[in-house]
Amino acid sequence: MTHQRMPHQRRALTRVLLAAALALLGPAGAHAADVWPNGPMKIVLGVPPGGGTDIIARLIAQKLSVAFNQSVVVENRPGAGQTIGAAVVARAPADGLTLFFCTQTFAANPSIYPSLPYDTAKDFVPVAFVARLPYGIFVNGKVPVTTLQEFIALAKSKPGTLNFASAGASSLPRIAGELFKLRTGTDLVHVPYNGAAPALTATVAGETQLLFGNFLTMEQYLQSGRLRALAVASEQRFPNAPNVPTVAEAGMPGLILAAWYGIVARSGTPAAVIERLNREINKALADPEITQRLVRDGAEPGKADPPEVFGAFLKTQMRDFAEVSKAARITPE
Repeated sequence: MTHQRMPHQRRALTRVLLAAALALLGPAGAHAADVWPNGPMKIVLGVPPGGGTDIIARLIAQKLSVAFNQSVVVENRPGAGQTIGAAVVARAPADGLTLFFCTQTFAANPSIYPSLPYDTAKDFVPVAFVARLPYGIFVNGKVPVTTLQEFIALAKSKPGTLNFASAGASSLPRIAGELFKLRTGTDLVHVPYNGAAPALTATVAGETQLLFGNFLTMEQYLQSGRLRALAVASEQRFPNAPNVPTVAEAGMPGLILAAWYGIVARSGTPAAVIERLNREINKALADPEITQRLVRDGAEPGKADPPEVFGAFLKTQMRDFAEVSKAARITPE
């Protein structure tokens, strides 16, 4: 009888020993498989190294490397309107170890390119909003207006005769100008240039009358009177130009025009990983080194919002860009 009961006794003893071992290991042992990050991380950019976008991404990578005790490298994959870099992340495992440092171009591309190697809405999940660089609305100093409403009235009185410069046919200043036209009902002529610098030079010289862009690049021309700022297309005034009204103060609420930075991951990344990434990225953005750099570049740092807020912003941007692209028939350059 005793011999027949031995297998059952052994199984019971095994269960007891296993339970004791797990108790000794504690929560760390029970959740060992959930440790993250479990390898080096990568932040992919769709722009070349050296510019402002690249610098901010590298600062954030440094902070994340310390926070996670892992290597966090920045990989530049420029070209095709940042779609090459985005495609790298769309093909990456959904483990949160490969992120895409995106700009407003990421939200505009679905309505500009007839086909993309990924689905922007389905293949990516928002992680964190990094910063926004509000655009100002500028006119050549000789244009006889001092307010935004005066310019709109002038444009409506002379349809098709005033023009705006941009950095290219599918650039953000072009999209900003077309959105301005839609919201104001004005008929402005778009004049594309090969880059932001030539577009600025043309407006300063009076070849074009209107320009959308960052305040910092316009500063010397504003001081000399060769350009005039009519409004800042943001919810709050620009700190370095406190006398320039917001678009809402100028009578056009809701006209928000800005370049921005954000971080997305591959869809399917676990929610707990997204939440941790969001938390650590927001901590990095609160670091004085990054905050001061962003403010110096004319940017408004993110407000530590959860991923869902950035996701809602992305949807709004994609909707607005789709409206503009359809109306203006914007195509890739």
